[in-house]
Amino acid sequence: MKSKVVLTTPGDAKGLEFDCVIIADLSEYKATDYDRKLAYVATSRALHELYIFHTGSVEYLMGGKD
Repeated sequence: MKSKVVLTTPGDAKGLEFDCVIIADLSEYKATDYDRKLAYVATSRALHELYIFHTGSVEYLMGGKD
């Protein structure tokens, strides 16, 4: 089986699934409903492994305080 790397946006990945997903900078997302939905789509594409890189706090995306 061949492995490949796919670079895409969360919007373009909607409906797709991947063995491994890497989110390069979750801190780029803002505290808006739209960005929360994009973060959900991005994280839910992973079937087996999910790696998230960020700087600072991302609680506002995970249901914490804004």
